[in-house]
This record gives sequence, C-alpha cells and structure tokens, in this order.
Amino acid sequence: VVVGDKVVLMPYSGGQPLHVSELELPDHPGSKEIQVHVHLDARGAESR
Repeated sequence: VVVGDKVVLMPYSGGQPLHVSELELPDHPGSKEIQVHVHLDARGAESR
C-alpha cells in the first residue's frame, strides 16, 4: 500500500505492518531497510 510518500507492506504470515525507511543497506547499495513496528500495551505485551 502506498500512502503519500510512504510504502506500507503487510506480510501474509506475520500480521505486523512493515515500513520502508530512507536508510540504504551498506552491503546492498540501492536497497532500503525495512522496519517492523510492534505496539506494546501497558503491560509490555504485544498488541496487533
């Protein structure tokens, strides 16, 4: 899904949104880093 200038990927098995960052991988020039955003509730447990 492209939202404005952001790309959001939803993996089939993980269920966690992935975001493409602006950081390039030093060992793969031209490739971007993918970040996983995990939300924690008040107890520190994962919520999706």
